[in-house]
Amino acid sequence: MPRRFVPNDKNCPRCGAMFRTRFAEQRYCSRSCAAKGPRPNRKRQPIQSKVCACGGEFLPKQPRVRFCSRTCVTRYGGTLRERSCRYCGTQFSTKVPAQVFCSHRCQVRARMEKTVRRCLRCGDEYQGFDTRRKYCSRECAYAMMRLGRGQKAHNWRGGRTLWKQHGYVWARAEGHPRSRPKWPYVLEHILVMERAIGRYLLPHERVHHKNGVRTDNRPENLELWKIKDPAGVRAVDYHCAGCTCDGSPVVLLSPFGSWTAA
Repeated sequence: MPRRFVPNDKNCPRCGAMFRTRFAEQRYCSRSCAAKGPRPNRKRQPIQSKVCACGGEFLPKQPRVRFCSRTCVTRYGGTLRERSCRYCGTQFSTKVPAQVFCSHRCQVRARMEKTVRRCLRCGDEYQGFDTRRKYCSRECAYAMMRLGRGQKAHNWRGGRTLWKQHGYVWARAEGHPRSRPKWPYVLEHILVMERAIGRYLLPHERVHHKNGVRTDNRPENLELWKIKDPAGVRAVDYHCAGCTCDGSPVVLLSPFGSWTAA
């Protein structure tokens, strides 16, 4: 059954009028009388300075504060409990109810013993709780890294890469005289020219792109020079700048006159 409120008859302390209400805590007959009535003093009492357990005097921000710093809270606050470490059995004192190990080292070792994994390279069992770890030692990890190079790498893209700094294409060529152990790549136009002439290039030989496009490494577009090739390309190697036209004559305009370029 729903609860029934019994009305009470009261006298308003402000105007003295008689009123009936069902709320036991109501004192005034109306809001206007309540606004004109006296209000309780809500001013906070000034906070007095206290003496910390360390002997220092401090002014707390809240009346319930008992210590001057967190260091004193850790040292003097709480209740010390005598416990035995679950891993090494050492007796230690703590104020944290959930602490069961004497140190972080014992906690890590206890977690490692719970998880037994198998190395992907040698097959030996090892203890570790890190799910990202796949090998038992650094030797096995480095050995698998060396095996995962070249075409066996997970991000293999054909062994060709373009350097945007200078615009040349590099190709992977392990064992080449120009390659290095940490960078087994050689310029692709050099490999194409060496394949065409059947030998390695000499130190004073250079490969020149006829049309000026550094990524165009076709054999018919490459030319072997015995001295360092100068900047640019020959005027006879292209019809106009960029070689994008169909080869028709181009009329060049100039303030000094106009002429037709072949």
